[in-house]
Amino acid sequence: MDDCLIHHPRITTALPALRGLLNSSATNALSTLHLTVGEDGQELLIHAKPTKGLASGALEGGLDLPDGGRVSTTSTTLRWRGMTFRVTPDAFIQVNWAQMDVLYQCVIDALGGHAGLRVVDAYAGIGVLACYLAAEAREVVCIESNRGAAQLGVLNARVNDVADRMHFVLSPVEDALPRAGAAEMADVVILDPPRAGCSGRVTGWLALAGPERVVYVSCDPATLARDLHTLVASGPYRVDSLDIVDMFPQTYHVESVVALTRAGAPSTGDLPEPSGTG
Repeated sequence: MDDCLIHHPRITTALPALRGLLNSSATNALSTLHLTVGEDGQELLIHAKPTKGLASGALEGGLDLPDGGRVSTTSTTLRWRGMTFRVTPDAFIQVNWAQMDVLYQCVIDALGGHAGLRVVDAYAGIGVLACYLAAEAREVVCIESNRGAAQLGVLNARVNDVADRMHFVLSPVEDALPRAGAAEMADVVILDPPRAGCSGRVTGWLALAGPERVVYVSCDPATLARDLHTLVASGPYRVDSLDIVDMFPQTYHVESVVALTRAGAPSTGDLPEPSGTG
């Protein structure tokens, strides 16, 4: 493959050097290179799969990348809305960083304002959205089961000066969400589960004792429909809004953002405007 119109230019211009790496005798066992573009397009984070497929020292001299590009095999930095985030090859991040801004703006709009609120960010990852919300929220409780992602989230909270209002709980969401809710009721819960959707324990607890507002981010319409059946068709929530974001151009995959309000509570459209700026 010589080009890909939906790749970042840093990946496209690196393809000749990457092909040379794949064709070298030292990488016969290599099946996949996982690539992340960081440092404002100047750095290419490379991770081999399997790890042993890339011979020790294969990248010591770097790759011949044009325009002063450089290579890293450990970590890189991404930036979003004035904030800085460290990522490692095994950390989950949104693959399309430009469309992530569109996706997260949909989430922010669905919240209807978050200044001064207690927010629970389930499946928080490395805390990209949580850091942004913590700049104005009273508290953001991040639930994440992956230790490496949680450690990066703690680091990113410190880097962005929001560590005093952002806390990580290292636990599966189905175990931690009821505890976080019992300790002090959240004003809003954000769900951003993997493709398998939420555990029945998560949607069941929300239906029984969830907060007034829930924002559900889904990458699979089928599991979203299943979970909304528990929360809406059989539960106490109503759908206030639904946004669809084309995160993966030229594929059938889409991201959905659903704003849910508990019966008897004002909808997000009736809420007062936030006191800060979004």
